[in-house]
Amino acid sequence: MKNKERRSANISLFIMFIGIFAAVFPFALNVGLDDGWGIFVAFAGAFIAVTGFFIFLMYNGRAKVRAKMFNNENILAHWQYSKEFWDQVTKEDIKDSGLGKVFGFFFGGLFAVIGIIVFFFNTDDNGVFLFIMLGAAVFFVIIGFLAASVEKKRAANSLPEVIIAQDGLFYKNILHTWNAKAISRLESVSMHPAEPNTLLFVTRQLKGGGLNRVHYPPVPLSIPIPPGQEQSALSVINYFNMPLASVPWEEIQKDD
Repeated sequence: MKNKERRSANISLFIMFIGIFAAVFPFALNVGLDDGWGIFVAFAGAFIAVTGFFIFLMYNGRAKVRAKMFNNENILAHWQYSKEFWDQVTKEDIKDSGLGKVFGFFFGGLFAVIGIIVFFFNTDDNGVFLFIMLGAAVFFVIIGFLAASVEKKRAANSLPEVIIAQDGLFYKNILHTWNAKAISRLESVSMHPAEPNTLLFVTRQLKGGGLNRVHYPPVPLSIPIPPGQEQSALSVINYFNMPLASVPWEEIQKDD
């Protein structure tokens, strides 16, 4: 299986080098410095380079976690689900993927309505504004359809399994990691209080930035426990709730 996280890391690294080139180019060839556009290109390139670097660090860490999973390293549990159960999970995910279209039409319609109302207040001067707003409306609708299509494809092609490792888990073809505390960290692992035979992982994910306050809201993730894997699930809970994360997994299994 291809490591998609590594591909994303390589793409962000490539973007970083493009940013570095754009930042250095005006000064190296003394182009555009007098009229200012060269300075703008240099600053934009520097911004792209820094952003690409931090995105590379994020995906590089995720790629390492996924590579360990593929090599069966640090695996705590690897559960397979029945076809009947997974068909139901996939069916629900495909149904939920339609939310992307709903949001796309909502924001698209909102921009279109605003543009039309402003245009009719002054049809002579607001033609360009209407054109921009209609363009934004079409953009949001297209994004909504693309998001729904990607989510539907992911759900349809997801593997009927979950891999739980020491620093992340792979479920529904999505990698969840908590190996970088500045970006995400594991808050708790327990039995779900409202759903029977289900593990509840709660992570803290980095949110905000810019004008918003940077914070780490909790993100719950429910993992169904297949029949016969109840003892394995308790071992996973015990591992993540040990005071010292360095306790060997084999020792925890013996204690169970």
